Amino acid sequence: MEKRQVVEALFLYPNDSSFTRVDENILGQIMPVTSICLRQSEGKWTYLRRLCSIFPAVLKHSNAGLCLCWFADYHAFVMVLAAKLLKRKSIVFIGGYDAVYYPEFAYGVYHRALRKFCAVYALKHCDLIIANHEALLSSENTYYNPGGHPEGVFKLIPRLKTPAVTVYNSITDDAPTVINLKRKQQILSVGGTARPEDFYNKGYDMLLHAVKAFPGWQFMIVGIDKKWWDTLEQRHALSAMPNLKIHPKLTHKEVLDLMNESDIYVQASISEGMPNALIEAMMYGCKALGSNVAGIPYIIGDNGKIIGERKSTALIEGLRELMTKDVDREAIAQDIRARFSVQNRQKGLRKAIKLLG
Repeated sequence: MEKRQVVEALFLYPNDSSFTRVDENILGQIMPVTSICLRQSEGKWTYLRRLCSIFPAVLKHSNAGLCLCWFADYHAFVMVLAAKLLKRKSIVFIGGYDAVYYPEFAYGVYHRALRKFCAVYALKHCDLIIANHEALLSSENTYYNPGGHPEGVFKLIPRLKTPAVTVYNSITDDAPTVINLKRKQQILSVGGTARPEDFYNKGYDMLLHAVKAFPGWQFMIVGIDKKWWDTLEQRHALSAMPNLKIHPKLTHKEVLDLMNESDIYVQASISEGMPNALIEAMMYGCKALGSNVAGIPYIIGDNGKIIGERKSTALIEGLRELMTKDVDREAIAQDIRARFSVQNRQKGLRKAIKLLG
């Protein structure tokens, strides 16, 4: 009897992060996998050099019958093109900025012509698209625009016919051994700001109104790159807010420690997919307030507050409601662990990969 050849995978991702490490481990349990981090955040020249290494890597790993990458971006174009030329299967994971376009604050891969071309080519010519929420396939954002702002790759790319499935994200760490039941009067929000405009996208501008409205509460924002601090100071006079603490990128452990001491976590973004930071915060028992965007309402469920419109008054009233609300923090954490387990994502990814035959 002829021995069946084991299919191997080549897995590319732009930057090292907790969710890509989870997927790397999951894929490794499904098939042998070789991973390549493209180090996009280290600068355009580092990223360009890594882009040039993709085609040789696909060629070198001759047993890699499946190529996968996170986000439809420049690197997805190179990977999908190489896979197509070498007759390999390819999968592109979409997670947010590759499924939306907001020209007014230059957000999304579709803002620049070359980047748009690369993303569109990758999504049209890969064998499967995996989204972490249905909204990234086709939806309308009524939180940002009451009339509906089109989102999702099938709305943004005409005549896109690539098969697509949804597999929700999973928790990225083992469950905490201790859920801190006694919390500080502290409100936390976490999210990277690669550009000053991301301060607006993440809803931090609205959060500043809440900082002024609740002087007895401490507000923590994590992920503001230091190179933008002077610009943001000029725009918002952040130093005049004694109950606001701004952090640059912290270690994952430091972020989790903040989650375990904060009372409320805020995810008031204009654009998201399935934000892992929100999942993690609730895994640590935080009350949650979020915008009615993509996967945020599904994550929060009945364990928090959803604001339906992008108004600081709505955010302030939502926070006021949560501040006085008694919750079972262990029950919140248990609900998140059940709905977003690694096992659930592994099952979903295994099923998706089988669709390729």
